[in-house]
Amino acid sequence: MIIIEKRLKIQETKKWKKGRRTERHREEEKKRIRKGFSENQTVEIIPAKYKGSAAAHRHLRVAAYCRVSTYEDAQAGSFELQIQHFKEQITKNQDWQFVNVYSDEGVSGTSIRKRFGFQHMIADCEAGKIDLILTKSISRFTRNTLDCLDVVRKLKGLNPPVGVCFETENLNTIETNSELILGVISLVAQGESEQKSAAITWSFIERCKKGIAVFSTYNLLGYDKDRFGKIIIADDEAEVVRYIYSLYLDGLSVREVAQQLTEQQIPTIRGNVVWSGSTVRNILRNEKYCGDVLMQKTFPNCNNKLNTRRTFMQ
Repeated sequence: MIIIEKRLKIQETKKWKKGRRTERHREEEKKRIRKGFSENQTVEIIPAKYKGSAAAHRHLRVAAYCRVSTYEDAQAGSFELQIQHFKEQITKNQDWQFVNVYSDEGVSGTSIRKRFGFQHMIADCEAGKIDLILTKSISRFTRNTLDCLDVVRKLKGLNPPVGVCFETENLNTIETNSELILGVISLVAQGESEQKSAAITWSFIERCKKGIAVFSTYNLLGYDKDRFGKIIIADDEAEVVRYIYSLYLDGLSVREVAQQLTEQQIPTIRGNVVWSGSTVRNILRNEKYCGDVLMQKTFPNCNNKLNTRRTFMQ
């Protein structure tokens, strides 16, 4: 093993500046929403007149589901607003018992596979812990028509059945005539998602054709963006990148470089204190540290294969 006496002389920190800045903006927006809900406002609520049998009007165990697609600052407020709104709505209803607010932040609604909050909620429904689910809209619940209908039918078939109330559409799935309306509205939500995806893909391809670099710096050590969106070097993080390359050029393996960084308690881009060899290897293989950007390296549809394009960072 080659012994290297180099040590990185930077201030110890648990998280990099851009990570702290992003979290600070998100937390400020969430605190503003919480403050609005915590302050006592004089609001008169006129409850709707209930029409139905006494048996149907039973004490319900109610939960809520909230979701936003990205971690952008603009959606942080929307996410917190959904959570606080449903918490207040459930706790203020004397006929409801608050169960939980299940949530998925920064996860697409086109599939339920990676929505762990959603999966947890369904599991609690199957365990008999929930009678009613409140959610903002069908598009927040799911953007896939097949998934939407499958989940609604599954919940409705439980004993006792679990209903889903979509606030925007004013639709409760326990009602016998709701499935046709639900299918039509969910088709519209899925179409909107597909249309938005196509527009983003087109914009990305056109940018690639002109050599305009398109990539996020959130999980990229050493780079950041200014308020105009221009890519700049983050000096404190860049020092770590240079240190990694220097150790590797001196003969250390990726595992040994990772060990050096871990021993010096240098945080990863995600704030972890333990480095892995694969993380170091990915940094060494990343062409962005050489001033290039390889775009369209991966694509979801083989029938629509795109040429890899190289651009140079200015």
